Amino acid sequence: MKASKYHISNANRAVARIAYKTNEVFPIYPITPASEMSELVEQWSAENKPNCFGNVPTAFQMQSEAGAAGTMHGALQTGSLSTTFTASQGLLLMLPNMYKIAGELTPNVIHVATRSIATHALSIFGDHSDIMAVRQSGYAMLGSASVQEAQDFALIAQAATLESRIPFVHFFDGFRTSHETSKIETISDETIQFMMDLKTIKNHRANALNPNNPVIRGTAQGPDLFFQSREAVNPFYDTCPDIVQKHMNTFASLTNRSYNLFDYVGAYDAEQIIISMASSTETIEKTIVHLNNNGNKFGLIKVRLFRPFSTKHLLQALPKTTKSVAVLDRTKEAGSNGEPLYLDILKSIFEAYQNNKISTFPKVVGGRYGLSSKEFTPSMVNAIFNNLKQYQPKNNFTVGINDDVKNLSLDISESIHIDNSCYKAIFYEEKNTKLSESFTNTLKIISKKENTFTQGYIKCDYKKANTFNIAHLRIDNKQIKAPYLIEQADFIGCQKAIFTIKDNTLKNLKSGGTLLVNSSLTSKAFWHSLTVNIQREIITKRINLLIVNISAIEKLELLKNETISELHACFLALKKDLTFSESIHDLIDFIYKVDTSNTYIEETSLSNFNESPNRSLLARLLNNQGNDTSVSLLPVDGTFESDTSKFNPIQHSEFLPKWNIDTCTQCGACSMACPQAALRSKAFDETYLKTAPKNFDFIDSMDFDLMNYTIQINPDQCNGCNNCIDACPTKALKLEKRENIYKEQKSIWNYFETISELDRNLIDTTKVSQQQLQEPLFKYSIGVEGCGEAPYLKLMSQLFGDRLLVANATGASSIFGGALPTTPWSKNNKGYGPAWSNSLFEDNAEFGLGFRLSINQQEKQAKQLIEKLSSQIGSELAFDIVNNSQDSELKINQQKQKVTQLKESLKKMDTLESEELLNISDNLVKKSVWVIGGDGWAYDIGYGGIDHALASGENINILVLDNEVYDNTGAQASKATPFGAQAKFAFNGKQRQKKDLGRLAMMYDNVYVASVAIGANQEQTLKAFNEAESFNGPSIIIAYCHSDAHGIDMKNPSQYHKAAVKSGQWLLYRNDPRRLGNRLNTLQLDSNVPSIKIEDYLKMEKRFSKLLNNSPETFKTLIRQLQKQVDNKFNRYLSLSEQRLFNRSKLIQNKKINKQLTPRN
Repeated sequence: MKASKYHISNANRAVARIAYKTNEVFPIYPITPASEMSELVEQWSAENKPNCFGNVPTAFQMQSEAGAAGTMHGALQTGSLSTTFTASQGLLLMLPNMYKIAGELTPNVIHVATRSIATHALSIFGDHSDIMAVRQSGYAMLGSASVQEAQDFALIAQAATLESRIPFVHFFDGFRTSHETSKIETISDETIQFMMDLKTIKNHRANALNPNNPVIRGTAQGPDLFFQSREAVNPFYDTCPDIVQKHMNTFASLTNRSYNLFDYVGAYDAEQIIISMASSTETIEKTIVHLNNNGNKFGLIKVRLFRPFSTKHLLQALPKTTKSVAVLDRTKEAGSNGEPLYLDILKSIFEAYQNNKISTFPKVVGGRYGLSSKEFTPSMVNAIFNNLKQYQPKNNFTVGINDDVKNLSLDISESIHIDNSCYKAIFYEEKNTKLSESFTNTLKIISKKENTFTQGYIKCDYKKANTFNIAHLRIDNKQIKAPYLIEQADFIGCQKAIFTIKDNTLKNLKSGGTLLVNSSLTSKAFWHSLTVNIQREIITKRINLLIVNISAIEKLELLKNETISELHACFLALKKDLTFSESIHDLIDFIYKVDTSNTYIEETSLSNFNESPNRSLLARLLNNQGNDTSVSLLPVDGTFESDTSKFNPIQHSEFLPKWNIDTCTQCGACSMACPQAALRSKAFDETYLKTAPKNFDFIDSMDFDLMNYTIQINPDQCNGCNNCIDACPTKALKLEKRENIYKEQKSIWNYFETISELDRNLIDTTKVSQQQLQEPLFKYSIGVEGCGEAPYLKLMSQLFGDRLLVANATGASSIFGGALPTTPWSKNNKGYGPAWSNSLFEDNAEFGLGFRLSINQQEKQAKQLIEKLSSQIGSELAFDIVNNSQDSELKINQQKQKVTQLKESLKKMDTLESEELLNISDNLVKKSVWVIGGDGWAYDIGYGGIDHALASGENINILVLDNEVYDNTGAQASKATPFGAQAKFAFNGKQRQKKDLGRLAMMYDNVYVASVAIGANQEQTLKAFNEAESFNGPSIIIAYCHSDAHGIDMKNPSQYHKAAVKSGQWLLYRNDPRRLGNRLNTLQLDSNVPSIKIEDYLKMEKRFSKLLNNSPETFKTLIRQLQKQVDNKFNRYLSLSEQRLFNRSKLIQNKKINKQLTPRN
């Protein structure tokens, strides 16, 4: 069993393999960064791969983490081995069931890729706030520090839980460990089977609920029994640590990898030690080796088993020479006198001293580090040891930030670099799946070389656009322990030339290192394209500057038989000692050295952002200085200004659209389709032509007499997505090379912005051509290129933005809507605009309902105060404000003017009531409350909340951005995923048709419901938004959103909208309860009879490829079933829309007539 076999893996994959081998039932739900584990077990189950018992486990997707935990609880209670995977808020949703599972002493392991709990902001990155939030649940907690340990501890936890009956949380650091790719020793199937004691499994099954041996469990107890029952479990927790150590010892005998509950490394006579958990211990250990070689006496205790906490095992690891201890916590527990691990250690040492188990009481201080994956480096470890050497070490310190408020941070100015023995490379690349796979494959190629170990980590950007990944690669002849980013690389490769000036690229390259840049320029032209400062740095650091034209390599298809990208292949071609492949070796001929002997004197501008306010928070963030930002600059409650997307970096798109005035019909389709709001139309009078630039294009307005019309593009924020050109029915737009028209377009756009917005009272918002003249207050988002969600949000902001409140569910729309440093939510020239907030994923409908209830209450209070103060305010003004129906744009604008008058009057008064009215008077103007989110929220985790919001009867609008997958977490299936579509969690294609959310909403007779597809019918979409907002009650719009996950051409998305509608796969309809008042059917079916077969639509999208690739007979059967389902759905809606309406008296009259005509026996 001890024969070593290595493979390349990240922690998610390694843990998923062990979990799959040792369990039978997997209730799953996606959450970053743990989703990959769930995806893998679902895939393996779909592929009928057996576990270590020879059976194929069941993987079943749930609607939420709470549902996954409940299902897991049920599976455990009936005798199965069951597990799940989660992080962050997902773990918290499991907490009620965790108490139950632990309270019932049920063997179980939950694998957690740790992630920050959302507090003042959401973060997908890793720290220990989630696991610390469940430490009181009764679950044991075992922490891994590396990819190797994550694999090993997954098995040890499974074995230990079966013997101890204590359920386990096995955790490892999200992203830093979960996504690190390393060469690890594989656990053999024989070792897995040996560790899985069949006797303990038999005991677990014997405890299952079974009608043949009936018991009851989960009883209700009172004060006479509950307390004693809780104390009855103590012996199980007392023996648990020794059981874990026993299985660690068994594992060591099988694999030669030895672990202890508390592992000590460092000087045997250490005086200063650090105690920490998880990946930080790898960094600390490596730093200690370096520092001790320089004469220090430092040590480290690695905490493996955090719960149950064993003081006995801690003391066994603690050197008797210890004088001072720093305990590190990767969490912030506000209001506590210390973080959890620190308090546990302090109590243990105090009791040991009190009970004479240790002779001296060392100084013990606590510190926080690494929140939300903040870097933790050897320099920071050195700072902690320097602090410990002080006579009075700083307690409750922070490290890695600049705390200029409480001055708790340690000085890390002393920089140390310790991993000089290994070769280090960094790749700056576009953010896409193919390049990430290529990076992993590169590691696999390198690792094939004997005695060669690799470590790969991709620092990902969580934003949707203007993003790039930074891939870090280490190569050594021994196992690599360095869970921190590379600072002094031997090699840096840049997929785009622009990356050479981003994120301190050159700063991360050591002197004499190699910089390889992809560029189509000649070596001389490329050198001249760089700024003087960059040129100087390259010369000063003696950088070996190389360029390669990747496009030329792609055209020749030199790597068609390779599994790596051109950039990674060029790296291997330069690093000849790593591997040999003729096709890779030939790439040397495409790599050219740049002559860096002469500087080019002309300086160029790098940013469109004015750096004069360089000390502001926004300026720092835009200049990638977030890590250096001090505490005092940040808002204490997470509140940031809107209207900042105008400072976004310039979009360096290759092409820009150009307007052709001769064929334009002023329909507004291009503007409505633009996700960026970079394309705008305006109507204006003759006065603006007097100072217009020479090439400013305009035509006579078709909608407004004596006015002119123009369409212009912001060349800095247009990303060349082509969606405007795709939407234009007359092809009045075409793409042109950016360099040919940029300067002219920029000048024209600057002038265009000086043209006043058209008076909103003049615009007919029922016509797309006029409505699109409204100013968008959602613009320049960081969504993916050609984003399918942004056009709906932009439209909403145009119609209602100056009085809009948005509750945004966590998901793609919350990321491109609220990811720092900028937001697309904007303001008009009066300072009005959408007020936006994100609560959680699961509670968004309830969150938005709270908006409405609050506004209603304050409006009610304001009207009562107006009545009290009417004599002072003026009875006419008071009457006008209280009785304005605000059912049109004109009346709402009149109300705004009246409320402004009211405020002026109130400011002159000096009473408590007038001050109170002044504070809440804004609520007298009608507010438009919109709750928005994706299909994962609406169809799954948040459906219960949506149902309750619709049932409330309150005036709340819900917008479901339905792209039919969990797009933000990696394109997992949801209940919105259609039959046959392949997605993660649906490896073989979805086997059930999507949930009919609209029909369910129509079960309430007082809810406005619409289904729209902006690319298929813009006019119908506009009608739905206007009708939904004007409806005095709940409304829900289900909006079709194209997505890259569909496997489509994102530059021409309207064809998919239209095909989905024409096939009947997506129906257009509006259900308006107000129509009953006019004796009309509430449902209007806006879709025509399907005009194309469902098969023709499915063939357009790659997501249906598995369905289409079935055997001819199977496909024929499935497509027949699917066509029948689609036809039945259309017929059902057609029938509902054509039903005749009868009133009660008519029905009674008909019944009487029928009774009279019926002959008597």
